[in-house]
Amino acid sequence: MSFFSMDSPLMRFLNRMADLIVLNLLSILFAIPALISGYLTLAIYGETGQLPLVYLLITALLSFPVGASLTALHTVLIKMVKNEEGYIVKG
Repeated sequence: MSFFSMDSPLMRFLNRMADLIVLNLLSILFAIPALISGYLTLAIYGETGQLPLVYLLITALLSFPVGASLTALHTVLIKMVKNEEGYIVKG
C-alpha cells in the first residue's frame, strides 16, 4: 500500500479533518445571521427601551439555519465515531 493511496491511514485522517473543517465553517457561516440579528435586536432594545414583536420574529426566523447546520455536524460526527460512511461531499 502506497503512503499516499486513498486507503492509507494518512489519507483517511486528512479526509476526516477536511470534513470537520468544512462542517465547522458551514456551522459558523449559518450562525452569522442569527448572531447579527440578535445583536441588532439588543441594540434596538438599548436605544428605545422597547422590543417590537417584528424584531423578535426576524431573530427567530434567522436562527433556523443554525439548527440545521448543528444537526448535520452532529450526525456526521456520530458516523465518524462509529466508523461508518459519514461524508460531506460524496466524490
